[in-house]
Order: sequence, then C-alpha cells, then structure tokens
Amino acid sequence: MTKDPVFIPFIFERLLEKVREGEELSECPVFGRVPNNVVYAITEGDSRTYWSPRAGGAFRISGTLQATSDFLEMNEGEKVSLARWVYEKNYLGEIPFISTQNFSEISSSNDWLIEDKMTEVLRLHSELSSSTTTGIWQSGSVVDNVYIINNLILAGCKLESSKELRWIRSALQSGGLIESYKSNNGTYSRLTPKGAISLQERKSNHRSSQCFVAMWFREEMDEVYSKFISKAVIDAGYTPYRVDKDQKNTDQITNKILAEIRDSKFLIADFTHDELGARGGVYFEAGFAMGLGLPIIWAIRKDDVSKMHFDTNHYPHIVWETPEELKEKLIDAILAHQNIGSGPRRILN
Repeated sequence: MTKDPVFIPFIFERLLEKVREGEELSECPVFGRVPNNVVYAITEGDSRTYWSPRAGGAFRISGTLQATSDFLEMNEGEKVSLARWVYEKNYLGEIPFISTQNFSEISSSNDWLIEDKMTEVLRLHSELSSSTTTGIWQSGSVVDNVYIINNLILAGCKLESSKELRWIRSALQSGGLIESYKSNNGTYSRLTPKGAISLQERKSNHRSSQCFVAMWFREEMDEVYSKFISKAVIDAGYTPYRVDKDQKNTDQITNKILAEIRDSKFLIADFTHDELGARGGVYFEAGFAMGLGLPIIWAIRKDDVSKMHFDTNHYPHIVWETPEELKEKLIDAILAHQNIGSGPRRILN
C-alpha cells in the first residue's frame, strides 16, 4: 500500500497496521470482490483477523461462523448492519470478534431512513476529515487512502453502494450542506458553514426529552436507579430510559441501545461496579454518545474512584457516597449544563 500524506483517522491507521503484514486478498469475506477495497487477513488458530474498509475496518471472525450458511448467505441489509457495527467498534479502538454467539445480533437488519443516512454522511464528513477546511479526499493520483475513506463512509453510513453515496452527497450539495472542490491532490468534499451548523443541530437533538442511563445492571443498583437517578432526571424535566427496563423492547439489544441513544438529549454514565470490573457496555454507550456529540454526565461511587479506567478518568465525574447525594448532584449538573438545562417536563416546586 502506498504511503502518502493524505489523512486517515489515527484509530483506523493503527488498526490497519495490526493486520497489514498479513496476506493480501482479492475479496472481502463479507462483501466479496469490491472495487478498490484493499483487504488483508491474518490466520490465528481457528479464527482470521481481517482488514476491509468496506466491512467497517478491522475485525476477527471465527472459522466456525465463516463456514455457516447464515454467514455465507447474508442479504445486503445484514451485511451493511454488520459493517456499521464493525465501524463503531473500530472508532472506539477495538478489533471486534464475530462468532456464532453474537452474529445474529450484529447482523440483524435495522433499516435507516434516508434522513438517518444523510445525517451520518454529514457526521462522517466531520469525523473522517483531517480538518474542517480540508474535508474528505474523494479522488486523486494516489488511490489507496481515498478508497479507504470512501469505503469506511459506506460502512459507517449503512450504505449499500457507491451509487447511493453519490446520490446522498448530491442531495446534500444541492441543499448547500457540503461542497466539492479541487486541489493539487485531487477532489475533496467538505462541510459548508451551513452544513456544520446543521450537523450540530442534529447532534444536539434539541427536541428530545429523553435521557439515556448507562449503568451497572445489578440488583443492588436497581433502587439507586428507580428511586434516585430516574427521579433526578424527572425532576429536571426529562424522561429517563434504561434499556433493561424497557418492557416493549423486542429488538436486538445492540440495535435498541444505539437507536435509543440517538433519540436522547443526553446520557448519564455511572461507572459504579464490583471487584470484577466495570460493565463494558457503559464504556461502549458513552463512547457512542460522544461520537454523536451528545452531552454526557459522568458519575461513579466514591469507593470505585481508584478503579476508574484511564480512558475516562480525566472527565469530571459526580463522585457520590449515598444515593440521596447522587440525586441532588445529578439535578444540579443537568440544570447547570449549557447544552441540557431544564427539560420540557420540569416539575416546579
């Protein structure tokens, strides 16, 4: 692969380097032969680790799964859902493992509306750009990094083809949200000021009255949630949502989590845990919310502070000793936050 100065987001570059020394393949295990999609693979015991931008980046698959008809006969909806999941994991710095245990949940087709896809194209123009003014490299004399970026966009936006991406870009350009321009290296696409403002408005989700609560699902924390965290959210004027409490939830759990975070105004992430370590889902949910630009209120019980992970310990946490203290601090934090404030259902005493 040609090395050049064109930007690849650091986290994807780092994951690529882990697989780059493997065998170069002509086909992606998920999408098959894709034009200009550089694929690498490393065999490790009964599994293989792949790099395929069209499938979201780097991922590992068990040999058992790859031999099943469910994997070999995926439809397009299932493929794009899997690619989006891989992209999300990669963006959080992980090389995910796909096996017979989690495959059906990962590949469960959850179609997005065209508005969702357009929003994601805008977001990835910001997320995958080296700078606001440079934007994304679309074409030029050195092709490798261009196709990495374009294929990552297909994966990250749950798009089935480059044709669909071109149609969305054309619509966004007609609306004045993105623009194309040429430089010495080739053609670039970037957000316009109008597009940047529109993206921020979509991220802020100002019409939502929901607060997504990510926390440890243990019996000892149930009362903390039901009597204190949820009450704090309600008193601040919002509706609390915890996925395990959703009696109407019939979707695959990962899809439901991602959908509900997208529909929320902000997220509360409490990292209280036991001696076995923090619940990994809290880190994932907080990371996903950060990627969407949602405000996050961080919290942790005082006796767990020393066990906070280095990835999050630099954020200002509400440190609490009693549930009553947590409730009062949460209300204060919500009302004082410049991007949250009083919700539409604020109870005035």
